[in-house]
Amino acid sequence: DRDVTGVQTCALPIYWALGKAYYVAGRHDRALEESRQAAALYDQLKLRNASAMESHAFPALILLDAGQLHEALREADRAVDLANATAIKSDIGFTLRIQGQVRLALGDIAAVRAVLKRALAISVELHEGPTQLGNVQFQYARTLWKIDRRVAIDYATSARVQIRSYLDSEISEMEKPYVLPLQKRRLAEINRWLAEHKL
Repeated sequence: DRDVTGVQTCALPIYWALGKAYYVAGRHDRALEESRQAAALYDQLKLRNASAMESHAFPALILLDAGQLHEALREADRAVDLANATAIKSDIGFTLRIQGQVRLALGDIAAVRAVLKRALAISVELHEGPTQLGNVQFQYARTLWKIDRRVAIDYATSARVQIRSYLDSEISEMEKPYVLPLQKRRLAEINRWLAEHKL
């Protein structure tokens, strides 16, 4: 049993690396397959750490992109549970943002507002970077539109400033394959939302 567990533990970074590599290559189907292998192993080994949390957060994002929202929500909820177990605020904020994106896509506006308010508070408290802060500001803005349009627009406008500041900065080679195109799409999404939502 110890030998089996050792082999499984050694396989974890391989599945994880393959998942990320396939995603960058545009093979989202294989990325999902490999990352789910990693997640299943983490669960089987009953590991509750940051890597286990990421093993569920990453599939949640892939499934969200694919429009498989209920499956994405299951992965996101599991990631939040694991982040809460680690009690690391940056991990909690990260998973709450993912959970918020999925719940917004499902149209669960009332329920997601409290989730995103908590994620935003964590982002501000930790002085997180422009992509983390900007993305959660925009998500939160979308939940506020029917409650307070002025505040919603203010948050979305701030989000646009944050994402633009990232895109205007010197971006590392590591971020260019995934983070850069993602944030370009997010800026376009924010611009569309602001154009469609006026006082």
